[in-house]
This record gives sequence, C-alpha cells and structure tokens, in this order.
Amino acid sequence: MQATASGALPGCLTSKCHDDLVKGFSAHSPLRANRGCFVCHKEGGTPSQSLPRGHASYLRGTAVSIRATCLTCHDAVNDLMISKDHVHAPLAKEGCLECHDPHHSSYPKLLKAEANVSCVGCHKEQGNELLKPSADDVPTLSASHAVALGKDSCIQCHAPHGSTHAKFLKAEPDRFCLSCHDEAVTAKNGKILASMKRWNEKGMHHHGSDLREGSKPVHCISCHQVHDRSRRAILAGNYTEKDRARYDPDQAGLCFRCHRSELATLAISSDITRFRNGERNLHQTHVQSLGRGRTCRVCHNPHAAANSALIHESMSFVGLQLPFRFEKTAQGGTCATACHGVMRYDRAQEAANAKSR
Repeated sequence: MQATASGALPGCLTSKCHDDLVKGFSAHSPLRANRGCFVCHKEGGTPSQSLPRGHASYLRGTAVSIRATCLTCHDAVNDLMISKDHVHAPLAKEGCLECHDPHHSSYPKLLKAEANVSCVGCHKEQGNELLKPSADDVPTLSASHAVALGKDSCIQCHAPHGSTHAKFLKAEPDRFCLSCHDEAVTAKNGKILASMKRWNEKGMHHHGSDLREGSKPVHCISCHQVHDRSRRAILAGNYTEKDRARYDPDQAGLCFRCHRSELATLAISSDITRFRNGERNLHQTHVQSLGRGRTCRVCHNPHAAANSALIHESMSFVGLQLPFRFEKTAQGGTCATACHGVMRYDRAQEAANAKSR
C-alpha cells in the first residue's frame, strides 16, 4: 500500500472498503495495532489490476497456510495439536476459519455463531437430539440435561480444539460427570437428583465393577444419553420407576442393553445367572412372581452399593425404606427382606427353604 504525501501509511480500516471489520462484540486485536493488517496479510509486491490503486496483490491462503498464520500467535493451540490424542477435525483439516472469523464477530472468541450453533452445524445428530421434546413436561420425570442446553452448552463438556479424552471431553467421562453430580442437583421441575458421592467411597461396588473378564466397562454414558432429553433422567433406554409391575421387556430395555433378557424369562438355567438355586433362575422368580413381580430397581442400585451385584443395603418399596440383609457365599448366599424371611440359594446344591410368605 502506498504512503500518503505526508509519508504516513493510511489505515485499511479508514477506507470505505474495510471500515466494517471492527464491528461486533469482539475484534481481532491485531486490527487495532499500527499496520495490524500486515500481521496476517502479506503483501505480494506486485500491483494488482483488480484492486484499488496502491494495493499490492495478496494471494488467498489455503486452510493449512491460514492455520499456520494463526498458530504463530496462538501457540497454545499449536502445542495442543501436537500433544493431544484427539484433535478436532475442523482444526486439523479445514483450519481455524471453519469456526472463527479472522476479523470481528458478534460472539466471544471470534466465533461465527454462538458456540452451540456452530457445533450443531456439523454435529447434526446431536443437534436433533437436543431439539426432541423434553421430558420436563411430565411431573414425575427428571429434567433434561441442563448443561447440554444454552449458548455455551457444548463447550461446557467438550474441548473445542482437542483433548486426550475421547469425544473431546475435558476430562475422563465418569470423573467429569461427578464434578457436577458429587452434590445433589435440583432439576428444573424441582426434583432433587441424588448425589453420586458414594461412587467415590472406598469399599463400594460400582456398576460394572463386577463384570466378568472380556465385558466392556460401564460408564455414566453407558446408561445416560447426555444429549437426548426425550426420556426421564436422560436415560439411553426405558427403565421403569415402579417397584412392582407385570413383566414388560420394553420397560427394562435399558438393563437389557447389556444384560441378557433371558434373566427374566428362563425359569431353569445352569449358566444364565449366578443368582440361582440349583438350576432355578431366581431372577425370573422375582421378576415374574405371581404375574406381578419386582422390577430391577427393588433389589439393585443402578449406580453403586456396598454389596456385590449392586444389592441394596435397604430396599425402597412403595415409598418405604425396608431392611434388606444380603450375604454372599462361595456358591450362593442368603437374603432376608420385608418380603420374606431368610432364604438361601446354592448353585451347586439346591437349598431347601421354608415357603416364602
């Protein structure tokens, strides 16, 4: 660009062509510096017939070359690209300008749109899940995942550039969930979501900690779909809140995503479960007892418990807390509840019990 008669370089932003480049909520800081445009734009030195008099030609950069220019200042992002296991594809391939405007923006961080709008522009499946009807309208149901809604929703949990954790999470999945859920949380409908502090306590059995060799580990996101808000408690499948109900496989769909549905249907089996008396499948006995059995939640805590197999220490039944005494043995165990007295089971040698009341 040619100097004026006084020898001063005219600013690009004072021209009628570029006077709009600092409008909006934020402007790229080099724009306000002397010759700031030339921090990023390099003069080619050859006059251009297609540009106003005094302009030199400027080659349009590729995504890679533009990213390299950005990273000369934003070296922390450059370090991230080298050190992290997962680098966001727009940064790795399309470059910084896929999400950011290089001059000015009406949004923080020079984003082209609000953070969540930018994200769901590519992540359409997650965007569609967030737009599903919410379970909030049903009084007995928990609210939708509040942290997944709002203008900065996505970057509350995900690092937008890269992460050492899968899905660009800011921390290991379970511990990250517990960073909020280590305390009781009040949902929008007023329901109190229980604290998950017990998950961290020593001596606790966590969901999945007793899995047999070769089984996949269980995480919070194995059962909870953090984006989909169409089910109670953002669950990934159906899970009834009832204590007693006629057996309906659909209402235990969440459990049967991992556990075999034959647990509830086979009366006799030698390998379907370890909870059996001889070959009598005691899961099926409880679930389908007299046509109106007990649901999974009566005996098992879905998160963590002091007993193995996530057996409750006390049982919640029709709004009451009732004593629950369970002891495990090498080949079976004993159980005593408000439903029945002491009952024994043994896989190797079927135990004789008094008739349950």
